[in-house]
Amino acid sequence: MSDGVPERWHLESDVEAPDDPDEVDELDDAEDPEECGAPEAPDYVADLAGTQEDSAEGGDPEGNKPVVSNDGHIRDKYGNVVHDTEPVREPHKDDLPNVKEHKTRELMPGTAERTLREMRAMRHGRARYKGAENYLREMMGGAPEQHYPVPKNDHPYHPVETPGGRHVDVPVHMPDGRTLAVEVKHYLEWRTITLKDGSTRTVQGEVPLSDGIKQQINKDLALRRADSKFDPRWVFLHAPPSQALRNYLTQARVIFVEYGPAPKK
Repeated sequence: MSDGVPERWHLESDVEAPDDPDEVDELDDAEDPEECGAPEAPDYVADLAGTQEDSAEGGDPEGNKPVVSNDGHIRDKYGNVVHDTEPVREPHKDDLPNVKEHKTRELMPGTAERTLREMRAMRHGRARYKGAENYLREMMGGAPEQHYPVPKNDHPYHPVETPGGRHVDVPVHMPDGRTLAVEVKHYLEWRTITLKDGSTRTVQGEVPLSDGIKQQINKDLALRRADSKFDPRWVFLHAPPSQALRNYLTQARVIFVEYGPAPKK
């Protein structure tokens, strides 16, 4: 041991240190890549070094980061391909999602005998109401009117107080076992009333929340509570529901549809 260091830690070398300082310079020059026969880095590596050095992780022991060359390979500072890497290529057009050109869609031809405009032009009366039921039945593939027994109850919010059960205008039996119980309302949107002085006035009509209509909704809810596959739906073909009726249907969580202006001819 010498100087407190174990002898096995001393490395012996057959190369003697040169006495001439010029010989040291010659040894340093011999380590230059060009002197050792290493290929000169291509121009594209130099061009990419300033812009894409950070695009590839890792580097050599000297801290030189690899760069991505024009051919998609990751190379070191001398232009050599770094092992265990694959070329970085742009995706082929066949690999991109197939985005079809948007085309304007048109409605399928109607399945009802009458159009909505023709339905709304019908005069007030039984034929108008029954015609509206047939109109929805043809469009939705519904069955004829069906009667459902509903016993009275004292529900705290939606009690059934009248006998007679529930007559569903258009029951639509779905493939999954559900029944869309469609109630059709086809009131006139505009009507003419006569005042006490004999004059007339045109007023906008609406479907009110009458006691009879409230009982129809309450019976729908009783049927839905008894059978989860019973799904009531209300459809307003012409006059809209009053705000009170909208609120009542919304509170009862009954889906309803209001038809807007009829399509142009």
